Amino acid sequence: MWFTERYCDKVGKITPAGIVTEYSLPAGSEPYGIAAGSNVMWFTEAGTHKIGKISMAGAVTQYAMPAAGYPAGITFGRDGNLWIADFSLDSVWKMSTLGVFTKYSIGISNAGAEWIAAGSDGNLWVTVNRRRSDPSFQGKIVKVTTAGISTAYSAGGSPGETPWDITVGPDGDLWYSLFGMTGAEGNKIARMSVADGSTQTFKVASGDPYSGPWGITAGYDGNIWYSQRGSTIGKVLAGGQSISAVSPDGGLPSGGTKITLSGTGFMSGMTVSL
Repeated sequence: MWFTERYCDKVGKITPAGIVTEYSLPAGSEPYGIAAGSNVMWFTEAGTHKIGKISMAGAVTQYAMPAAGYPAGITFGRDGNLWIADFSLDSVWKMSTLGVFTKYSIGISNAGAEWIAAGSDGNLWVTVNRRRSDPSFQGKIVKVTTAGISTAYSAGGSPGETPWDITVGPDGDLWYSLFGMTGAEGNKIARMSVADGSTQTFKVASGDPYSGPWGITAGYDGNIWYSQRGSTIGKVLAGGQSISAVSPDGGLPSGGTKITLSGTGFMSGMTVSL
């Protein structure tokens, strides 16, 4: 499992046995999203407007973006290109592995495109949450085709809850974290059908109302893994339990586990290596 530590300017990896290795980046890089390539990991540098590539041994290559936005989430599309959500420019970028960029608007102004996943339907799916400080705002999930055509859907949940990271689960549906800025809401994992946009939400137990789920990814073990704001990693659908065994808003399975890391690097994106 690979993850970014935004405010520590590090990219890290954790083995199934819990062994952690961290790789330092230049100060101010602010690594954000991360995606698995062929024997390399690709990540966004929100602080320097760059896309980074790191080998399994820790060698880093950087690609400067054409415009000074705020690259956040990153994923590989089924077209073989990297796709990047740009929070500041209300856009997504298509980037070839040779560093050629193309920009597409998501069709919503002042939106805040933050995280992105390649759906089982071949489209890109983006979380939108710029107005997360507004307790009446309800976040959205935007579908973007590889031709750049956008369609917006409600992220579900309650007013004041906003979507963060997003991934594709073993069921082919979208799974994403819902964070509540008021403290009374949030701390949920949500699932959206790519077929019709319908949603379900699942509570994440947390003693701190502001330490809700953040990064999220599907592991090779068939579970959904998430990071909580701070230094905790959680596992959903643990213990061999099926998705149907989790009751909506009824809490995570008792077999779920957490691993605490040293430091407070504020983990953002996370993914598994190929």
